[in-house]
Amino acid sequence: MIKTTIVALATLIATAAPSHVEANDIINVYCFKNGKLLWEDVFYDYRAAQRASDICRRIGGTPDML
Repeated sequence: MIKTTIVALATLIATAAPSHVEANDIINVYCFKNGKLLWEDVFYDYRAAQRASDICRRIGGTPDML
């Protein structure tokens, strides 16, 4: 009886849990030049945010990623 209850409970928990979990943190990129904000953008992918940061440096700005 106890084994059946434990198996049923474990099955219930296993089927209730999502099989694929994804963290969708956002990355804000701000580009400053001469103390002024040139642009800002929101990214969900670190590589895209890093590319935007590199573009900011290329135009002579200072990127800030939060």
